[in-house]
Amino acid sequence: METNGFASQHRARTPKRRRTNVLQLIYMHRHDCVKQLLPHLQALNWNDMKDSQDAYGSYPLHYVMFYCTGNGVLDIVRYILQQDPDALYKTTNQQMTPIHVMPGVVFSGDVHKYSLDSIQRDQMKARSFMMKQDASIMTNINSFGRLPLSEAVVKGCNRIAKQMLKEYPHLAFQKEANDRLPLYHAIQRENEVATTVLIYYYPKSMLLTPHCEDQSSAQPQTFLQMALASPTLALPVCQQLEKIMADMFVLNQELLLTQNKLKASKATLKTKNSEAKIAANQIEQLQAQLAMSTGGQSSELISINGPSMAPKASSRVAAAASVITATTADSPTTAEFDPRQEFYWKQTRKSEIICLNNLALRKRQQEQDDKPSVEDLKAIAKSLTRRLDCYTNNRLEAFSRFHSSKKGTATTRRSGSGGENKTMTQIAVEYCLKHPNPDRGDLHQTIEALNQELMRIEGKDKGLDDDSAEDESSQLSGQERKRQASSKQHNQTPRHTKRPKVAELNIESDDNDEKEAGTLWL
Repeated sequence: METNGFASQHRARTPKRRRTNVLQLIYMHRHDCVKQLLPHLQALNWNDMKDSQDAYGSYPLHYVMFYCTGNGVLDIVRYILQQDPDALYKTTNQQMTPIHVMPGVVFSGDVHKYSLDSIQRDQMKARSFMMKQDASIMTNINSFGRLPLSEAVVKGCNRIAKQMLKEYPHLAFQKEANDRLPLYHAIQRENEVATTVLIYYYPKSMLLTPHCEDQSSAQPQTFLQMALASPTLALPVCQQLEKIMADMFVLNQELLLTQNKLKASKATLKTKNSEAKIAANQIEQLQAQLAMSTGGQSSELISINGPSMAPKASSRVAAAASVITATTADSPTTAEFDPRQEFYWKQTRKSEIICLNNLALRKRQQEQDDKPSVEDLKAIAKSLTRRLDCYTNNRLEAFSRFHSSKKGTATTRRSGSGGENKTMTQIAVEYCLKHPNPDRGDLHQTIEALNQELMRIEGKDKGLDDDSAEDESSQLSGQERKRQASSKQHNQTPRHTKRPKVAELNIESDDNDEKEAGTLWL
């Protein structure tokens, strides 16, 4: 069995090789000394002993990791690193750091026994504390070309090896000198526990790859061939391989179930997407029907519960929207399907919403285009103004013709249109027509006022025609009365008496359209 400096130091008992430091009394591997050491550490002069080395270059921390047992190991290691942080990187003459040193405290003659489980259990917390201080110490190679993990495998410290693999699994693939791996040392030392543990970490390709360690070997062997060739390792390795195959079968079954769930999720997603598209088409149709039912008025962007919708249409839109909401709520989660499918589903919903909003914007733009522009309103105002002037001129002509048909002359009064007097409607029309950029509301009010003025004038013209007919009938009846009166006077008065002629004239007032009767003596 291969030994290091610590294994051979017990043979030398000469005064030159004896330890002179108080900490180095741990070499005597007496538990009483270890128990009494911790309370007296504060009284020691650390500056005098932190750089102390023995003949093999070992420092106090190396002795702690080789000899110390009990619950106080972690406290001793923590105290040493607080006083001297560089103690973690100090090496012996064989380039061994403290993490390389494995426990070995039992001596029986010339036989050095390693790796008692109780000692390993006591040192596990201390070694974990050292590895957390700096993980790079796990990749240091000593003069034997071995890593700390390989040292644990060689010395049979399986509990410490498992702890290293648990905290740093990549150490199983870390190559040493001559491209060796820790599994090689486990097979060479016929370490059953370490071999089965490392095989579980190695992939199939590494186990079946030829591994040439010996330069004189004409035919390199794989790790499995080397392990099965050993009588000690053949049965444990086969059992471990069977366990690995069983685990692989379970993993394959779980993978198959996961793939089936993924396929089902994809099918569900496809169905939900089709339902969402159908619901979106229904919403578009209902929006079109709603726009037609509201008389083409402008509508805002799509709102499922908007107050502007008609009751019947809104209920149908809400029903279609509930389908989309249910689609969103029942959509598969990221744990059930690939995240790329979820991204595709979100992009599909986003594109549908954008299309619906663009449709609403186009409808609103079309409705705005259907509104009359300011120029159109000006043209309407001009047309109504010309129509109003036409009515006014016709009315004046009719009034003049009526009075010219009567006997005699009469002074007529006219107010309103024509002349210097202008109504408020005419003033507003002139302002709107002359203004370069009139307000749309003012144009609407002006057009409404023009329509009311035209309706009023049309009613007045109708009344004027009725009044003229009544005047003609009253004129005829007046002439008959005159003839009767003249014939009566002719019978009663002498012929030489000159009688005055009487003419009745009806004068119409434009202010209140009431008839006034007067008498002119000619």
